[in-house]
Amino acid sequence: MTRSVHGNVVMNNLAALRQYLLRHDLMDKLPAILAAIEVAPPSANGRICLESNSRNIRRVAEILGDPCLGLELIASLADSNLALLDTIDAQLGAGHQPMRQHPLMVIRLLERYMHIHSEVADLHCQVTRDHYRLTVEPFSEIVSHHQTDGVLITVHRAFIRLVKEKPVALRLTQSGNEETGRRYQEHFGVTPEFESPHNELVYKNTSRAVAEVSDYLATVTSNEQALFEQFPQLSFSERCRGAIRLLLTLGEPRREHLCHIFSTSLPTLKRRLQAEGTSYAALVRDVRMVLAVHYARDDALSVTETALLLGYQDVHQYSRAFKNWFGHAPTEHAESV
Repeated sequence: MTRSVHGNVVMNNLAALRQYLLRHDLMDKLPAILAAIEVAPPSANGRICLESNSRNIRRVAEILGDPCLGLELIASLADSNLALLDTIDAQLGAGHQPMRQHPLMVIRLLERYMHIHSEVADLHCQVTRDHYRLTVEPFSEIVSHHQTDGVLITVHRAFIRLVKEKPVALRLTQSGNEETGRRYQEHFGVTPEFESPHNELVYKNTSRAVAEVSDYLATVTSNEQALFEQFPQLSFSERCRGAIRLLLTLGEPRREHLCHIFSTSLPTLKRRLQAEGTSYAALVRDVRMVLAVHYARDDALSVTETALLLGYQDVHQYSRAFKNWFGHAPTEHAESV
């Protein structure tokens, strides 16, 4: 599979680069930049090869000698040029103020959008009693830290705007020094920890009340409609898979909730999934299995916390399901892989 980025993202980045050159009086570098970058034609759906885009970002950063170029470019973009920010903010809106009171629900929407919109990195959230930990995982070694920095600052800006929360920690896989640390601190409000195992933003778990189910379903419905307008090529089963992941926040996902989100009946839901060779139960199982493996790698999550994240009523129910899937208990997973 050839990964790609949307042409609008590249155009916004180029506009930000021009402003960066003007702001730092570096327009004399423009000829060298133009000579170094690859001109990759967009595909029929307006996307540009990720590998080519990643090479270009590295080359430009080397020419400018700026280890924080990706951070600076995305931080300088107006909110209107950040599709993720505007889309989710519009869906939450003034009519969904209860959603803003529950950071985990906003995080789940961010995860869903990133999973569909970005082929640069995926976003995962681990929840402990005290913290939300948002991990940005690049899809391949092709992706540079300039690109993951761009994802991190986008997520940070979304969290500040939607939830009004600042991070308590920022962890980065790349190396850095006092000067680069100061620049990250200016944008994130916290001193970064360099050479960490993962790229992470950590927020305090404020343990606020869960929003009403009706509010959450309305927001998920709006989210799915917006995603389908932007990505009409998504199959119905893939759309259902993403919605089920969001519904796990409410506990055991229900078919009726999925029908509400896609404005369909139970028989039609069953028929459409069967036409794509799957079923509701199979999708729920698959989503939980993928997430269970991901969460099992996280030493900070207890089995009980993982069970709740996967929508189970109690840890025993989750442990039985895990053993049926993988042949061993969740606590034994690390030793078995």
